[in-house]
Amino acid sequence: MPRPATRPIATRVHRSVQAIVTVGFVLAVVPACNDTSPDIVPRIDSTIVASADVAPRIDASRTYEYDFSAVRVDSVLPALWTAGLPVIEAWLPLDYACDDIRGARLTVALAQPDARMTDHDFRLGTGRLMCATQLRQYVIGTPPGSFRVDGTVHFIPVEGGCWALRVNDAVQYEPLGLPAAFRVDGLQVRALLKLRDDLASICMVGRIAEVLDIERR
Repeated sequence: MPRPATRPIATRVHRSVQAIVTVGFVLAVVPACNDTSPDIVPRIDSTIVASADVAPRIDASRTYEYDFSAVRVDSVLPALWTAGLPVIEAWLPLDYACDDIRGARLTVALAQPDARMTDHDFRLGTGRLMCATQLRQYVIGTPPGSFRVDGTVHFIPVEGGCWALRVNDAVQYEPLGLPAAFRVDGLQVRALLKLRDDLASICMVGRIAEVLDIERR
């Protein structure tokens, strides 16, 4: 009997190995190519304030307390910011006087309620801020080199269609990374931007500005 041909099988094996190696290479390279955004770290300013001055502006519907008494504020607050949670300010009691086992808690105020806070070990509550007369207040600032603007989103029918963020008659930006949900002509927004003069665009509707954060007004 003639010996069965083995060359096609070997060829198929060789090609399969090539395919596996190629796919593995693509999987290894693509994430690195797509990961071009630099880490954004917010500035956190702190000061000592009287709890009596804070009490009138506490909104219990968007104020959350940390589940643990031990906390590293310089780690927790940036983590919330990175997760896209709209942190405005935070407080930590300094001279806690209430006699209870729970103790003082870091308390965070958001721009609006967000159920994702439970994923970061926070629950609705004020952390017994009024059990202290003095609080360490943390205010979340903007990342270095960034700035906030109020403006209006516009669609400009040039070069196949471009989006612009108009601040006033003299100032307009091309919003890099404008989310699809905000690509609505005439939409009024408040945005955190960072100029990207290192980039060029065929739209030429204004200076290019990377959208770091954006919300409807």
